[in-house]
Amino acid sequence: MMHPRGSRPPAAVFWMRQLVLLGIATTLLCSSADAASGSDIITRARAVTAGISDKRMRVTMHVMSPWGGALTRSLQGYEKKTEGGHKILWVFESPAEAAGTSFLALPTPGGPDHLWVYLPAQHRVRQAPDQLRRDPSQGNNFTYDDLTTIFYFDYGGEHRLNGERPCSQGTCDIIETTLEVGRFAYSRLLTWIDRDTYLLDHIEFYDGQRLQKVLRVQNTANIQEIPTVTMMEMKSAEQGDRTTVEFSDVRYNTGLEDSLFTVAYLSRGR
Repeated sequence: MMHPRGSRPPAAVFWMRQLVLLGIATTLLCSSADAASGSDIITRARAVTAGISDKRMRVTMHVMSPWGGALTRSLQGYEKKTEGGHKILWVFESPAEAAGTSFLALPTPGGPDHLWVYLPAQHRVRQAPDQLRRDPSQGNNFTYDDLTTIFYFDYGGEHRLNGERPCSQGTCDIIETTLEVGRFAYSRLLTWIDRDTYLLDHIEFYDGQRLQKVLRVQNTANIQEIPTVTMMEMKSAEQGDRTTVEFSDVRYNTGLEDSLFTVAYLSRGR
């Protein structure tokens, strides 16, 4: 309906326009808050381990097939935080055919970590291809990126708060992360973070809309006053195979030397 030039529209039309404008503004504000809140929650989750300069532990992996087969691997793990990321050294102890195999991951500014492998049967070190980071390691459901990057929230991307839901210990905020294209074996994560402790509850890994696998935290403990994941499980969404990882003998801030995390040290097969 047209109104004469210079006349006011009826009151009902005026208030309807105000409500529409208010609705648009509210939607924009909520969208902005969601984006900021998603990034903020990830930042707070990272802060849980901010006081850790280094870490040593024993790691036991139980790889289980959907048909009942099982395989156990054990290793000693060493980690040291740097400004660019985590230096990581793994030395396998069992089974016998893997004993002595060692992996060294070193952060690279602005890019993926470089990974070296020591093979005791060949008495030599080789740099692993980038694709190896995305492939399941040592026959289990975890990739190197899962253990060295995803587990520590040490990745970029667009983080968006995607609601809240009950989870194992209370209420979790759900963060949807769109990852950098080609950086990981996945394009999207749904990360459930406990609202009270900011500890990880579980992560869903997606390739587009297809769910690939799910990581669930099963046990936690306070070690040296630091909230610590002591058991987690990764399960394939399609095949049903799963890998449980247990962390024991965890010790923080013991003063690990930088020389431990070098290719020269690795090449000596220690």
